[in-house]
Amino acid sequence: MQKQFAVFAIAAALAAPAFAEGFYAGGDIGRSKVEVKGDGISAHKNDNTWSAYGGYQFHPNFAAEVGYRSFGKIDATEGASRASVKARGLEASLVGSLPVTNELSVFGRVGVTNVKATYELRTPGGYENASEKKTKGMFGIGARYAVSKEVGLTAEYRQVAKMDKAKLSTFTVGGDYRF
Repeated sequence: MQKQFAVFAIAAALAAPAFAEGFYAGGDIGRSKVEVKGDGISAHKNDNTWSAYGGYQFHPNFAAEVGYRSFGKIDATEGASRASVKARGLEASLVGSLPVTNELSVFGRVGVTNVKATYELRTPGGYENASEKKTKGMFGIGARYAVSKEVGLTAEYRQVAKMDKAKLSTFTVGGDYRF
């Protein structure tokens, strides 16, 4: 039984790269910009953002990608009113890339983000909190530098379509590993 398991484990380890070809995983960090307008308050603030993602490159110039993003939290005060917004989301997109050199490529993406935004508003008249979850369109542009065949560094700008009270955008730097 142990010999059969050992043979199976060795065969699986040798075959894994063939099944993984085209897959990649990565993450990024950066700054998010959250713009909120409405209910007597207007705020434009930045916070930290991060994401983790995975994808599959099904063509030399095209990939499909899914991930999770935290947009961070902003707090704003205007007069006697205080507001805070916290947002996060699940993302799915198609990525198209064009090589500039052997190592450098530029890319664009279109997709959707299922955003969950939590709002809190404190005014002299009372307190209000709400949460909304919406799927919105998203686009991005960026560049990737291949440090090696497997490892790449990225820089990207993304924007999510405007929600009722908030507009979300990010500028990030990150890295990925191609299997």
